Amino acid sequence: MKPNCNFLCRAASHNAWLLLPVVLGPAIAHAQFGGTATASAGLEHNSNVFALPSGESPASPYAGSGQGDTLTTLGVELRPTYQLSQQKFLIGLNGNDFRYNHFTTLNHREYGASAEWQWVAGGALDGDLLASRTRDMVRFADVRSSELFLQTTTNASGRAEWHLNRRWSIEARGSAFENDSPRPNAQSLVLKEHSYGSSIKFGNTVDTFFAIAGDRYDGTYTGAEALAGLSPNTTITYHRETLHLVGDRSVSKDDVLHGEIGYTKTTISTGSNYPGAVTGNLRYRHQLTGKTSVEAGLRREVVSYITTAGQEISTLGDVGALWHATGKIDVTVRVAAGKDTYPGWSSQPNGLPSPTPLPERSDTSHQERLSLTYTPWIHVSVAPYVQWNSRSSSIDSYGYSQAIYGIVIKGLLP
Repeated sequence: MKPNCNFLCRAASHNAWLLLPVVLGPAIAHAQFGGTATASAGLEHNSNVFALPSGESPASPYAGSGQGDTLTTLGVELRPTYQLSQQKFLIGLNGNDFRYNHFTTLNHREYGASAEWQWVAGGALDGDLLASRTRDMVRFADVRSSELFLQTTTNASGRAEWHLNRRWSIEARGSAFENDSPRPNAQSLVLKEHSYGSSIKFGNTVDTFFAIAGDRYDGTYTGAEALAGLSPNTTITYHRETLHLVGDRSVSKDDVLHGEIGYTKTTISTGSNYPGAVTGNLRYRHQLTGKTSVEAGLRREVVSYITTAGQEISTLGDVGALWHATGKIDVTVRVAAGKDTYPGWSSQPNGLPSPTPLPERSDTSHQERLSLTYTPWIHVSVAPYVQWNSRSSSIDSYGYSQAIYGIVIKGLLP
């Protein structure tokens, strides 16, 4: 008797789900779920919330009041992970609530969300895909105002590396970035930037590698007419290219060195003069003893600075140390100094272009921070800290100093 194909096909399709344990069983058996969940509460005092020059009081509605205030924070962070064979997936979710004692119009909530896939294909290809979105407060050090402005940043990036053999590999990467940032008495300033680049690497990536890396960034600013002194509905475009030599070297089990040196060139549609700049990043870490390590770095880079709808040449040096005093107490100290220049941009104290020539803006900043982390129980930490920030500028209205001290209590949920 000839078998009834229609009946067999219908039976197979209706009950195919019964085969899932057989097909997926080996994969599920090797899957691993993990992650962390953290809740935190903090109390902080800031002697100069609005990053104002010495002796200047905040603008309305806080005119005549002091510069300092105390705030409380509550936060939660979830970081689930899932690993299936060689594929790893990571999720990041966080939310924070900020409440001020006196400057109550600054009360707000911030959030962040991210997803990452660290992928492997065979034995020669690997990489990652990442997408994130955050909403946070525009720093008062970047915008002269006593109003609250919340910016939204969206980022997506990807990277693939092809291992030609045990020593040589080729990497390709790309990203897309958008920042929507409100500004006082003006429309939102929006920066959109996408980049792509590649690297050729040589060496044992576990201990040592050297690479030649090149990247190109293309961006547009909209809503920047007032800042740049342009006619309405003008879009500012820029192109930035970098070429770097990169290297990592584990000198010994106690010494790790990272070096990066190259050149960055920027062109922008406003015609501002952006000279090429030597850029790079040098970091060195040394394990002094079993309980103490030190780290030092020097970085120079050219980045988009949305506040001026232009570019920023940033140079930063820092030195830090970590001391594991006991099994429950860690002490961290860090000192940093930086210089930032903004080629082709100067402004009045209100942030708008000046009708008469002014000195090009150049800032010098310092930061000192001391923190202690006490872990009385495996799932609980208490971290008091104190920090000093200061900035001097060729435009006096951008200089400020502030002292910040506070405490954060974190609990890792089991």
